[in-house]
Amino acid sequence: MKNFTRLMLFSVLMFPLSVHAAESAQTYLHYLPDVPLMPAMVELSDQSVVFDKAEGRVIETTVLAGVLSEKEVNDFYNHTLPSLGWDQAGAQRFLRNNEQLIVKWEKLPDGTLVRFSLSPKQGQRQEKNF
Repeated sequence: MKNFTRLMLFSVLMFPLSVHAAESAQTYLHYLPDVPLMPAMVELSDQSVVFDKAEGRVIETTVLAGVLSEKEVNDFYNHTLPSLGWDQAGAQRFLRNNEQLIVKWEKLPDGTLVRFSLSPKQGQRQEKNF
């Protein structure tokens, strides 16, 4: 009984550490550090394009999704992005602050690619300071 109590106490004390380790294991896109990289995906950072414009930033990055299906990718981002402050504005379009994020899935003969495109919201007019 004494060993059981010790084991339970040890488990309760270690649980927060294991939760924190699982949270910190999440990786994010290199140029979009607030967009998580789905497990099993590999970012192709050499195919990324990054611009800073007066209207806002423009970032396009591609990840290799391997054998993941379109449904798995859509389900993951439809569930994950709203919890990070992105409002879903269409099947593959998310809005936050003055930016839009488009997540497109593309099946190729040798694998699946997912493209992330961040740009200023369409129709957004930036005020100029004189």
